[in-house]
Amino acid sequence: MAAQRLYEDDPFGDSFTAHVVALGKEGVVLDRTLFHPQGGGQPGDTGTLVWKDGETTVVDAQESGDDVIHVLGPDTTPPPEGTEVTGRIDMVRRRALMRAHTGEHVLFRAIDKVTKGEAAVSKIALEEDGGKLFVEGHDLDWPVIAQSLLQANDAVLSDIAVHTELLPKEKVLGQHPDARIKVERIKGDVARVVVVDGFDAAACSGTHLRSTGEIGAIAITGRNRTGGSTILSFLTGERARSHLIEATCRVGELSELLSADLERLRPTIENLITEKEALWSRYKSASSHLARLKLEHMEPVEMSGLKLYCEVLPLKREEVIKTVNRLIAGQRTVALLASDDEKPFLAFGSSDDAGVDVSPVLRQACSLLGGGGGGKPTFASGGGKSSEHLDDAMELARSLIEEQASS
Repeated sequence: MAAQRLYEDDPFGDSFTAHVVALGKEGVVLDRTLFHPQGGGQPGDTGTLVWKDGETTVVDAQESGDDVIHVLGPDTTPPPEGTEVTGRIDMVRRRALMRAHTGEHVLFRAIDKVTKGEAAVSKIALEEDGGKLFVEGHDLDWPVIAQSLLQANDAVLSDIAVHTELLPKEKVLGQHPDARIKVERIKGDVARVVVVDGFDAAACSGTHLRSTGEIGAIAITGRNRTGGSTILSFLTGERARSHLIEATCRVGELSELLSADLERLRPTIENLITEKEALWSRYKSASSHLARLKLEHMEPVEMSGLKLYCEVLPLKREEVIKTVNRLIAGQRTVALLASDDEKPFLAFGSSDDAGVDVSPVLRQACSLLGGGGGGKPTFASGGGKSSEHLDDAMELARSLIEEQASS
């Protein structure tokens, strides 16, 4: 027999009584529950189960067919089968999830209105007072997001009533023509529709607030594009208000720092980016010229009958390797070259007649840089995470070669 899902009619209920009908390694099954299982982008509820001889923590709720599995915390003792228990919901968390879920309904409907139906939700992922909205069909640039936020928060301030309707799934669109519903996904013949009076309707099994005013506020904290989706990160309630205050402060600080008012802030930053790119291009050109000069005038140091090249050059990895191979084509030659073009890269080589093994030298040098590498006695390469100790690594390599050459 399917468990009675009390949260559908009483989302604000915080405690209930039930009987344990089954135990398993996944958790406890009750004959009735207020715990909402994970589903539709909403995480499962948490709380406690209390009975005459004990108490245990519920850390998650998962759906399994017609049952709800109450997942218990580690190292806890479940109530025996047949026991009457009192379940208590973590209502602080539940309310935060309801703010997020009702806020998501309001936010997407606002987006739908602004984009004139072009946008479609492919997925939601909720958390306490926030989540992510995966939207397809529209790029959602920031002006569109701003208009959507304005409409969404107008709906919040209007404190519109939210209620649930149970309708034959084939008749939902007849009563709510703009309802979000995928009829093929509805189990059975009846759809549960969450209605924001005169604003939104959507088939949904989640828990929701009584009115939009309880959401408090809605804020967008970020936008990312991946594949064909635009992912909007959003907050509700106190987290949204805190974010809006923080964002206002940061924009004010940037405005003062750049001596630009709000309207000039974006073009000012764009100009700085353009200038930075131009300077970076000039730097790369100068570095390339410097590298050519170094290569033209690079002279080896005589060491125990060997010719040793030990240099840090502003070259690409491929050019470093190519230069090492060119240098060790000479007789009794060792080349220890490094690049700090991006992350540090080292390439060490020795001619066949040099009689030194550069592989262990390379590994020890790379270890100073938080990296690694390897290779053959006559050629090895590797890298590291930071150039902070690159000079030290090269000096260590030089001294290790000197030890080998003099032994």
